[in-house]
Amino acid sequence: MTESHSPPAQGTGADRDGPERARVGAGHPPGHTTGHPPVHTAGRTAGRTAGRTTGHTAGRTTGRAGENPLAPGHPGSLPCGPCTGPGPAPGRRTRSQGASMSVSASQTGAVVRLLREVLGDEVAGVYLYGSAVLGGLRPSSDLDLFAVVRSPPTAEQRRALVAGLLDVSGRYPRRGTARPVELTVVVRSEVSPWRFPAVRAFQYGEWLRDAYERGAVPAAEPDPDLAPLITMVLRDGVPLVGPPPGALLDPVPAADLARALAAGVPELLAEPAADTRNAVLTLARIWNTLETGEIRSKEAAAEWALPRLPREHRPPLSHARDAHLGIAEERWDGLLPAVRAYARQVAAAVERSAALVPADPWTTEVTGGSIRCVWRDPIGDEEMGDLVRSHGGDPVAGWWDRVKGQSLGWVGARDASGLLLGFVNVAWDGGDHAFLLDPKTRGSHQRRGIGTAVVVLAAARARAAGCTWLHVDFRPELRDFYFGACGFRPTEAGLIHLPSTGGGTMGGPERDSGAAEDP
Repeated sequence: MTESHSPPAQGTGADRDGPERARVGAGHPPGHTTGHPPVHTAGRTAGRTAGRTTGHTAGRTTGRAGENPLAPGHPGSLPCGPCTGPGPAPGRRTRSQGASMSVSASQTGAVVRLLREVLGDEVAGVYLYGSAVLGGLRPSSDLDLFAVVRSPPTAEQRRALVAGLLDVSGRYPRRGTARPVELTVVVRSEVSPWRFPAVRAFQYGEWLRDAYERGAVPAAEPDPDLAPLITMVLRDGVPLVGPPPGALLDPVPAADLARALAAGVPELLAEPAADTRNAVLTLARIWNTLETGEIRSKEAAAEWALPRLPREHRPPLSHARDAHLGIAEERWDGLLPAVRAYARQVAAAVERSAALVPADPWTTEVTGGSIRCVWRDPIGDEEMGDLVRSHGGDPVAGWWDRVKGQSLGWVGARDASGLLLGFVNVAWDGGDHAFLLDPKTRGSHQRRGIGTAVVVLAAARARAAGCTWLHVDFRPELRDFYFGACGFRPTEAGLIHLPSTGGGTMGGPERDSGAAEDP
């Protein structure tokens, strides 16, 4: 499903997924020699990719070779499976009931045969993913296929793939049984080892049929959309040819996935909308994925987002969900001002969520060598205990496992061997205020600048999350560190020692902490 339209204008078409017309470039890709101009689809943003993603469930298909009912030659079809999230309300008939809700084995088989005929032994793997695999399949849904090849297709091979796909793929809007095909092809060496943005070797999508019929050929080009797309294939792709996708593709780092998804939001907000429904749903899906790390169906993402929105911003999303399910007529009359306000609200939430995704490691020089500082570093409770003991503290088992779920984030600093050298936790109030807690530096590595480095990164990430103030309290001997090296300024503050006023004990990271050791 191909969707990335901004919400301001009135949407059209209640039963299609709104193909976006990407740019047709006049330039030639590397290695392109003769023939028609290539099609560049970089304008197809990550937001649009998120808009076509499908249900993600804990019990999803593992996609092992040899167990696929859609493998070429199989006589059957795959019915629409259970989708994450609720469907239409019981007893309410949808306008799409009675329509075809399955994927034809003959159509998937035709695409696989075309790839083999054109590319031969260069085809390493072909994977079915999207609605056809996990549910949420609608009459307007695309047939999403992903191919991994061993070498880049030639210009002649690209033209042959386009010619064949024009015959195999259904059109927008859908007529008959053939579904619109979206086929993405990558060269394995361009995506493994993973790099961002990776290069897409070829892509066919019905939103560019007019250009293809005029002779345009898809170009090879860097494509940020490969980050969410490969994530979907790795999680849920069903092999039609070759091994499971994890044998050919590397995982996409969370930071790259977040960067690609968030990059699609400005286009959703800025461009005139041809399909308001899908723009509204896509924003909710991007937000949901950044917050949860899961890729859900449109309706499931809407159900997740609705209770998290202020009440005044819920009507556009509720209406978009119902129109998508076919239980409401898609009319945006009178809702467009609310759509714009909804879009601004969710875009702000997306920006904040993206800031909380683990960042790529920041490598910085300190006395004695370099360290890697990582926001939300995956620090285990045993590692934390070892760090506390290194400076004479007595750690409380399980403290870090209990605390980290309540944090805005934290920073871990490691040396080249991976040894944890420094740490600081960041709590917050859910709004403007963040709080620096429990800074620690390994006893053998103090006074080298490690404490400064973790505080600097913590402050930067709190700022990116939308916080205005970062608070800290400390022992008097650390004034120079916090006011000098870290940039804090003096302010009046108060403190109550609760055990001495109300009895009881306070569980903390360590019994004899040494928590304010010299960073």
